[in-house]
Amino acid sequence: MKKLKQYIKEFLIKESNKPPEDFEKGKVVVDKEGNKYNIEEPDGPGNFTVVKKGKENKLIPSDELTLKDD
Repeated sequence: MKKLKQYIKEFLIKESNKPPEDFEKGKVVVDKEGNKYNIEEPDGPGNFTVVKKGKENKLIPSDELTLKDD
Protein backbone atom coordinates (compact mmCIF):
# COMPACT_ATOMS: atom_id res chain seq x y z
CA MET A 1 0.00 0.00 0.00
CA LYS A 2 2.90 2.34 0.80
CA LYS A 3 4.38 1.87 -2.70
CA LEU A 4 1.01 2.60 -4.29
CA LYS A 5 0.71 5.87 -2.34
CA GLN A 6 4.25 6.86 -3.40
CA TYR A 7 3.46 6.04 -7.06
CA ILE A 8 0.26 8.12 -6.97
CA LYS A 9 2.13 11.03 -5.37
CA GLU A 10 4.85 10.93 -8.06
CA PHE A 11 2.24 10.71 -10.83
CA LEU A 12 0.35 13.74 -9.51
CA ILE A 13 3.56 15.77 -9.25
CA LYS A 14 4.51 14.91 -12.84
CA GLU A 15 1.03 15.77 -14.14
CA SER A 16 0.96 19.13 -12.36
CA ASN A 17 4.38 20.03 -13.79
CA LYS A 18 3.36 19.58 -17.43
CA PRO A 19 3.15 22.73 -19.55
CA PRO A 20 -0.06 23.68 -21.37
CA GLU A 21 -0.64 21.46 -24.41
CA ASP A 22 -0.49 24.37 -26.88
CA PHE A 23 3.04 25.41 -25.79
CA GLU A 24 5.44 24.45 -28.58
CA LYS A 25 9.02 25.43 -29.34
CA GLY A 26 9.19 28.66 -31.32
CA LYS A 27 5.77 30.03 -30.34
CA VAL A 28 5.55 33.51 -28.84
CA VAL A 29 4.35 33.90 -25.25
CA VAL A 30 3.73 36.93 -23.05
CA ASP A 31 4.41 37.13 -19.31
CA LYS A 32 2.35 39.03 -16.73
CA GLU A 33 4.33 42.24 -17.32
CA GLY A 34 3.70 42.13 -21.08
CA ASN A 35 7.21 41.01 -22.12
CA LYS A 36 7.30 38.81 -25.24
CA TYR A 37 9.44 35.67 -25.38
CA ASN A 38 9.96 32.74 -27.75
CA ILE A 39 9.53 29.28 -26.24
CA GLU A 40 12.79 27.33 -26.25
CA GLU A 41 11.69 24.31 -24.20
CA PRO A 42 8.01 23.99 -23.25
CA ASP A 43 8.63 21.32 -20.61
CA GLY A 44 11.45 22.80 -18.54
CA PRO A 45 12.38 21.73 -15.02
CA GLY A 46 9.41 21.48 -12.70
CA ASN A 47 6.53 23.69 -13.75
CA PHE A 48 8.78 26.13 -15.63
CA THR A 49 9.08 26.93 -19.33
CA VAL A 50 12.44 27.86 -20.85
CA VAL A 51 11.96 31.02 -22.92
CA LYS A 52 14.34 33.14 -24.97
CA LYS A 53 14.47 36.86 -25.62
CA GLY A 54 17.37 37.83 -27.86
CA LYS A 55 20.30 35.74 -26.68
CA GLU A 56 19.09 35.46 -23.08
CA ASN A 57 17.33 32.30 -21.82
CA LYS A 58 15.05 32.51 -18.78
CA LEU A 59 13.01 30.11 -16.67
CA ILE A 60 9.48 31.38 -16.11
CA PRO A 61 6.65 29.49 -14.38
CA SER A 62 4.33 28.11 -17.08
CA ASP A 63 1.21 29.41 -15.35
CA GLU A 64 2.51 33.00 -15.68
CA LEU A 65 2.76 32.75 -19.49
CA THR A 66 0.06 33.06 -22.14
CA LEU A 67 0.29 32.52 -25.87
CA LYS A 68 0.49 35.69 -27.94
CA ASP A 69 -2.53 36.08 -30.22
CA ASP A 70 -1.54 37.06 -33.75
